[in-house]
Amino acid sequence: FIPLNTKRDDEAAQASVHAAVAELKAQCQARGLRTYVDETDKMFSAKHKFWEMKGAPLRVEVGARDVAAGKVVLVARDLGKSSKMTVPVDEVATRCVDELEALRARLWAKASAYHNEHITDCSSVDEIKKVMERKGGFARIPLFSRDEDCKEADEILKEATGGEIRGFLADGEAAPAEGTLCAVTGRPRSATGMSLAATKFGPKAFLPSYSTISN
Repeated sequence: FIPLNTKRDDEAAQASVHAAVAELKAQCQARGLRTYVDETDKMFSAKHKFWEMKGAPLRVEVGARDVAAGKVVLVARDLGKSSKMTVPVDEVATRCVDELEALRARLWAKASAYHNEHITDCSSVDEIKKVMERKGGFARIPLFSRDEDCKEADEILKEATGGEIRGFLADGEAAPAEGTLCAVTGRPRSATGMSLAATKFGPKAFLPSYSTISN
């Protein structure tokens, strides 16, 4: 919360702003939200910049004229000024919850898109090398096993590409089709089934479900 007191505001107006902020803070906390009120003497632009850099996902601006009109301004960090919205004071807590969920969804979509853009399906060590040399990210490949015998493929990858296996196919994801050969060893599916793998560097946090080869 950023109270917007100005030198033009009299004591009554300033008091109304702080009272409104205290009430809105309590309502948001009752909905399980973490809140902070910036009561420093900094100019609004300085407060704005500070919380942008701090990473606060949602900013609530409360001024004397806003309080008199029964409204406040909400701003989502990821959208900036274009997301400024005027919200009635009695809807602030609900809108904060909704806007934070929408922000989470936008960030997830952006991260997922970035993740997918940095995965290239490969079927041979040569293709993996090309991905590592030209594109980077991860090369997803069929891997004949995910057990101890997988170390053979890992050693081949390290020798040929400098990369390593970074994860395995997650539950619920489709394994390579029957008859698919391992891209590294050329071997068929093992008794425990075939998994997937990928290469070089990238956002590891976005790759919970693949065998990944990374250097």
